[in-house]
Amino acid sequence: MEAVWCSGCEAIAQCECGQFLCAHTMPRHVTQGHTIGPILQTAKKEPPVVSKKKLQILSLGDSMVSEVERLASEQLAQVEGLRKRLLDGESQAEEELRNMSFEAYLERVMEFMKDLSNKIKFELQELNSKLDALVEEVKKRRVTETEVQELEKQLEKLEEPSNEKAGCLRKIGMVYKDIGKYQKAEKCQDKCLEIRQKAFGNQSPETAESYNDLAVVCRFMKNYDKAEKYCLESLRIRESVLDSQHPDLAQSYDELGAFYCKKGNYQKSEEYLIKCLSIREAILGPQHPDLATTYKNLGLFFKNKTNYQKAEDYLLRCLEIREAVLDPYHADLANIYNNLAKVYYLDNQNQKSEMYFTKCLKIRKATLDSQHPDLATIYINSATLYLGRKDYQKAEEYLLKCLKIREAVLDPYHPDLATVYDSSGLIYLSKKDYQKAEHYFTKCLRIREAILEPQHPGIAAIYVNSGTLYLNKGDYQKAEEYLTKCLNIKEAVPDISHPNLLLLYKNFGLLYLNMEDFQKSKEYFIKCLNTKEAASDPDLSSIHRVLEKLQNL
Repeated sequence: MEAVWCSGCEAIAQCECGQFLCAHTMPRHVTQGHTIGPILQTAKKEPPVVSKKKLQILSLGDSMVSEVERLASEQLAQVEGLRKRLLDGESQAEEELRNMSFEAYLERVMEFMKDLSNKIKFELQELNSKLDALVEEVKKRRVTETEVQELEKQLEKLEEPSNEKAGCLRKIGMVYKDIGKYQKAEKCQDKCLEIRQKAFGNQSPETAESYNDLAVVCRFMKNYDKAEKYCLESLRIRESVLDSQHPDLAQSYDELGAFYCKKGNYQKSEEYLIKCLSIREAILGPQHPDLATTYKNLGLFFKNKTNYQKAEDYLLRCLEIREAVLDPYHADLANIYNNLAKVYYLDNQNQKSEMYFTKCLKIRKATLDSQHPDLATIYINSATLYLGRKDYQKAEEYLLKCLKIREAVLDPYHPDLATVYDSSGLIYLSKKDYQKAEHYFTKCLRIREAILEPQHPGIAAIYVNSGTLYLNKGDYQKAEEYLTKCLNIKEAVPDISHPNLLLLYKNFGLLYLNMEDFQKSKEYFIKCLNTKEAASDPDLSSIHRVLEKLQNL
């Protein structure tokens, strides 16, 4: 017979039905008229391990049992009183006993059960409302991890898993993501998915939503393999159960477009972003935030393809909507300021770039925790801006702030860590501290070669930077090796204009000039001057002078 005493209690008696009892469970068997006796030594055994979930059920059950026992005791006391009066010969007692109704007792029991159920539902609804508010507030103010943890603890105390509880878990995960606690966000979304799979099955819109939520978290964590898996599973379900113009389908297309853009797969990225745009422009109002998100992702797509005019166009469309509908300190507004600043920097519009970086930094400093990854992002972007202006002191100052955050909170192979190593290398290269520059470029290269596709622009960028380093050090063999690797990527992906193309050709020209291969040097200097970046670069007069001398050789 299974032991039924409560966790932490010792069995002190055994019922005639065979169950072992503690002080908490004994009254129930007494009221049922069972005979209670001592435990037979041969029969006593250790209680089974009770899971946390089962303890929660037992705790809820104990509340119900205690109340039912109280009501039953009142009813039994009335019956016992009538019995004694009947034995004493009171004729009226017999009539009262016959007319006694147990319906009132049952009604009181049912009323208690209803009240208990309503109490749980009310607590869940109250918690859900708090989370709705926090999901909005996290975009506008600094939300602490402690605030989210408190709500998470409240949720853990409530009833068994339900759709309502899954919804609360989803919102907690969303807030964790927005404050940069990605692992906790993933854990919450995993729990939500598990509940929804049991409640709705694997082909439901709710399950598809959870897969998409997990994909977003994994993309933020730069875990691209998992992100792609979850994205495609969400899309598979949605394409099978939703209308072709459903907004949730557009969400999947948008997420896949953003994901493949991050991965450098621009063909797939454009395909999905255009599908998303087609749906959202057809079904949403012209100032809907989701439409703004698609414009932003298209802007980033064209930024990565170095089509800065189109990138600016889409990002400004996004900005127009967000400035019209969002709070001035909203996180999504900071995000678009940051993206515009990067485009203007890459397009050599430094004044506009600095203006938008400053706007972004103002919001993020006011609303984010000092260790938030988004704060690190704006620090490194500001460092890049000052590096371009050759203000190495400010560039290094911002870079060290970024490095401090990222090394503290990110995985050692996180791509954002590679970015800060690359920028650190560039600063020390500019300061002619070649030892430190090589140290950081090597760290960056190790990460990027491990996590990115072989022809990703990020790998090409670190190759050209490493080539520049070795050219300056006079190690022409290594310089040629890295510059050639970069060129191979450019030739393999000819439709993507490489952002370092001018630097690449210029460095090849200088390399072969130093190696006294003047024919090759002249070819690359001419290519350098023919790049579109050359028109806006004022520092190419030296190349013209070198070419004049080479023409006379």
